[in-house]
Amino acid sequence: MHGPASDENLLADAAAFGVTIADEVLRPVECEVLQCNWPAVEIFVRASTQWRTSMNGVYGLDYLALEWLFRLYSVEDPADVLEGIQVMEAEVVKRMNAKD
Repeated sequence: MHGPASDENLLADAAAFGVTIADEVLRPVECEVLQCNWPAVEIFVRASTQWRTSMNGVYGLDYLALEWLFRLYSVEDPADVLEGIQVMEAEVVKRMNAKD
């Protein structure tokens, strides 16, 4: 959920903990997705709460949750969708674990 009301809630929650949210976090991002990659993007977004973490940070998605999502949404080619997810997953892990 993104929009003025949710942004206001996010900013209020962050302020309560003394956290500052950068403007670019609140700006909507548009990007083009090729039709052949859309199933991977849909499942990737649906799995957004299924990250595995350790003391060293995020290390990947929970693949058991992905398997469940594949069945729930009747993914026609799970291997192809998984390969697309893995490309996005690798980039997200790299960015989430980057040292500023």
